[in-house]
Amino acid sequence: MASLNMKATLLSLLLLLVGLGIWEAMNLAPAASEGLSEYERMMGGADQEARVPPPSQIFSHAWNELSDPFYDAGPNDKGIGIQLAYSLYRVLTGYLAAALIAIPLGFVIGMSPLMHKALNPFIQVLRPISPLAWMPLALFIIRDSEGSAIFVIFICSIWPMLINTAFGVANVRTDWIKVARTHELSPLKTAFLVILPAAAPTILTGMRISIGIAWLVIVAAEMLVGGRYRLLRLERVEQSGSEQRYFFHFNDWYRRYVAGYDPGGCDQTGAIRGLAHESTFRQY
Repeated sequence: MASLNMKATLLSLLLLLVGLGIWEAMNLAPAASEGLSEYERMMGGADQEARVPPPSQIFSHAWNELSDPFYDAGPNDKGIGIQLAYSLYRVLTGYLAAALIAIPLGFVIGMSPLMHKALNPFIQVLRPISPLAWMPLALFIIRDSEGSAIFVIFICSIWPMLINTAFGVANVRTDWIKVARTHELSPLKTAFLVILPAAAPTILTGMRISIGIAWLVIVAAEMLVGGRYRLLRLERVEQSGSEQRYFFHFNDWYRRYVAGYDPGGCDQTGAIRGLAHESTFRQY
């Protein structure tokens, strides 16, 4: 068994090195014959075509980021550690809010056949909706990128916990419930002393699935709403040895082109044109 594990490890490393070598060889950027404009650099332009950075460039950039992950050079220039902390805050806030609602509601659904039949149609309709479909609605109603990102994480991670909790509670052995009634335990004590320990494995499974979904959704949420403190950046380029960063700010764009939209002062394409305006992409 040890020999088999060693061979599998060596084969995995060999496949990794071969894959990285092919990636490095196929993604070398062509030499530029002339300088690119700021717009071309921002859009990933090159002489021939835009290319994925080779592994050597990615490892070099990762080393620079990880060597000082908590630097703070102002409100718009922070290390990856600080940005990761903000992403972690969004994930945990949405996840814990979902747990606070899903677990008690799951108990109610699991213990009451009436509530199960009444709420199950709504759950089955809302559960399959994609996070990308929730995002425009959240931005329109909440009108804040931070709150919208947390809401999308909340609404997408609530369903596994809710369904698993209801399933676990509903499938507790009836003999245990009858024994609790024989001892004249109140419904609240029955829920905590009998049902919760029996349904705990199923509830924890739902929570485990939900935290995975929350980490998946944060990528789409931060990509769409943007912001200064986020794990996923829109683009990062270098020019003349100095680094430039571009971020999309939904809040700034909304206040400038939507909330302040004047139907009498511009045509109906004003807000759309605002997306291409230079103030949409802030350079830091």
